[in-house]
Amino acid sequence: MGASSEARERVENFYALQSRSRYFLLFQKDKTILFPIDDFKSNLLNAVPEIKIAEVQTDMPHALIIRVEERTIKGVWCGERGECYFFDETGVIYDEAPDSPRGALIKLVRDRRGGDFKLGDTALSAELLDYIDKLNKGLELSYKKPAYISVQDEDELRTGFASGAGIWEAYFSRSNTVISQIESLNLVLDEEIGNDEPFLSYIDLRFGSKVFYKFRD
Repeated sequence: MGASSEARERVENFYALQSRSRYFLLFQKDKTILFPIDDFKSNLLNAVPEIKIAEVQTDMPHALIIRVEERTIKGVWCGERGECYFFDETGVIYDEAPDSPRGALIKLVRDRRGGDFKLGDTALSAELLDYIDKLNKGLELSYKKPAYISVQDEDELRTGFASGAGIWEAYFSRSNTVISQIESLNLVLDEEIGNDEPFLSYIDLRFGSKVFYKFRD
């Protein structure tokens, strides 16, 4: 079983629990009984959500071979109630995480849409995650990496930037391309904001060529 020590322990605990069930008792008593591999695998993936893929096969007379592949951390997702979980490249949340992740490659996504998500659920759709990736990468290359990306609704995203003693946000719309909005952001920062960037409250880029911004009071 190829897995980290924590995942291995959870799988072993699940196996120990299941081994006391009726299915296992029958399997151990009579090797001719067909073991319910699909049910076991499905229950395992639900019980240990950090596992992405599980392969289970019987090894007669009375053994199971379990091979698993763990999910890879893509970032940290935080809901409106302050709950934070790691998510993988498919947008599935699978393990508890800190609300201030460390590491340059880990992105922090704050979800303000509401909704009741639990471990193993897809919190970020493939389309939304793709837009977030492009936005994060584009900003990092042309300006700087955002401290977080906030999903306000199905269209609006906000990125937070640390500057001076505070945080200011840039507002983006999924109805417009990432490239066009980042170009507008850089243009406004260079030509209008300049050295006053630490005093910004927000820059709103959602309305095409019309860009709005406000300084903190």
